[in-house]
Amino acid sequence: NVGLNPDRIVRLEQLAETMGERTRNRLDRMGYRPECDVRNPPDWPDSKPVLLIAGTSGMGKTWQLGRLLETLTQSREIVTLVLSHSSAETVLKEAAQDIWQIGLDETSEKTLIAVARFLCELVSNAEGRKITIAVDDVQDVDVARALIRQDWAEWGMRLVITVPLELSGTLKLADSERIHLHQVGDFSINDLDCLLRRNGKRWTELPP
Repeated sequence: NVGLNPDRIVRLEQLAETMGERTRNRLDRMGYRPECDVRNPPDWPDSKPVLLIAGTSGMGKTWQLGRLLETLTQSREIVTLVLSHSSAETVLKEAAQDIWQIGLDETSEKTLIAVARFLCELVSNAEGRKITIAVDDVQDVDVARALIRQDWAEWGMRLVITVPLELSGTLKLADSERIHLHQVGDFSINDLDCLLRRNGKRWTELPP
């Protein structure tokens, strides 16, 4: 059992900000620019612990993930973006290390389940808040399925992953009770209008 000294209490209180800054840095290295993003974040019903962001290459899956994580960070939700997705075990291990060793500055090791239990017991304002684990560009259907089938709701956590469009139907069909599917398509007229306005342009000024 981990005792609560004053430093640990401070780190707990600052966990959302610490993880948010780390996530923003990772998104920045991936090329995400929130000031240029005109799309709204994807919807994510509370009843679904897993969000699949699906689309063909180049449609903006990573940017939709970035918009979602930026929105959650601004709401002081605890989020982490795991960069490695070679296996489900690697994702779970790296997510636990991110939160426990980087976020809370602990030197020991804990599984993600143990981290979840620790936070559930000790984060005073945890009611209604969930930890969000994000993974970008999961190409392997077996890795995606193994991640989706973890006990996220039981752990007080959620999972969001981006996947190619061709994987999304198979994954949703097999685990529809836990998955909400968000398909990224073309920019809407409203998206394009917002983009033009941000750049000081109007439709009437565009060449025919």
